Amino acid sequence: ETMTKDLAKGTAYFTQTLTIVLADLTVENQTFIGSVLNQPVAIIVRTRTGNYYAAGLNGQLELATMVGGTGIAEADLMGYTLTFSGVDVMLVASVDPTIIAALIA
Repeated sequence: ETMTKDLAKGTAYFTQTLTIVLADLTVENQTFIGSVLNQPVAIIVRTRTGNYYAAGLNGQLELATMVGGTGIAEADLMGYTLTFSGVDVMLVASVDPTIIAALIA
């Protein structure tokens, strides 16, 4: 998240950017990309600390870029890198971990 503040207007907003890597060029990954291509999305992220956060709850998060490739070198990505971007007046929201299973089901 990056905050932008306008002191003259007394306003602030946060640009939220999330990057997701989909390994391999599978039909499932291509179908997922198609499902998020032209519509706002909400994304739940689990951090390394085990906490969950949600972005895009205001309907302003969308797929901004997608890069795919087969790679050349051994360490190159064979798959897709998706970057979602949006603007919100609130920071990403904490999500109660006890409801995650119900949200995924």
